[in-house]
Amino acid sequence: MDRLGAGLTVSARAGDGTPEAVELASADWVLGVQWHPEMGEDLRVMRALVEAAAKAR
Repeated sequence: MDRLGAGLTVSARAGDGTPEAVELASADWVLGVQWHPEMGEDLRVMRALVEAAAKAR
């Protein structure tokens, strides 16, 4: 990411300081990530997405 859009905040950074996740606090659930799910077993992002989608029905 070069510049953040209006209202976005960085919520995760790589070891070198590169932003890896952004959030939009003014919305119910907005998350932008640079993430490769095939490179690990951490499913927190996917679980949060499924939970948010279930609530939005």
